[in-house]
Amino acid sequence: MLWQTQQIDNVKLSLIFLLLLVVPVVFASCSGNQIDINSASAEELDKIIWVGPATATKIINARMFESVDELIEVSGIGEVKLADIKEQGLACVSEEDEEKEDKESGEEEKDNDKIKKIVYEVEEKFENLEEEVQEEAVVIQLNAQTIKSEENKKVLDKGKYARYGFVVFCALLVFLFVIKARKNKNEFRD
Repeated sequence: MLWQTQQIDNVKLSLIFLLLLVVPVVFASCSGNQIDINSASAEELDKIIWVGPATATKIINARMFESVDELIEVSGIGEVKLADIKEQGLACVSEEDEEKEDKESGEEEKDNDKIKKIVYEVEEKFENLEEEVQEEAVVIQLNAQTIKSEENKKVLDKGKYARYGFVVFCALLVFLFVIKARKNKNEFRD
């Protein structure tokens, strides 16, 4: 019983830790020394590594970018060059439209509400599971005669709750990573 309670507590702590890592959202914005790829001139874009006059023209023609990662779509910029550009830290995408920011913050709030609801449901399930484990905890005394009895088999089958909790936890992890991946797809973080 003690190990099951500890296991449930460990899962709760893992869930809380995961939420602290996943939930915060940071928007990329340009600082004073960075170059906004959506508004910079060809001469300014030329200061970015791997960007010459021809590539600067291609970037200008391909505008509006939601993140620096979208530069991969510009002809002549591959994964290696994009990695170098991001490492240089000079290119950025600023949020120009207040309406766009309001829309994104509204979407974030909806996502955060969904996450909070899922966390609440998972915590509630773990609390119910913990109560069931405490109510049904039985001291099992095993000896040669009782090891294979049907009564002990039923008691030992109750250990499946830990597996169910683990499955719920994994499903929550997958859901949170999908949300995070969707957000990271459209943003660049320093």
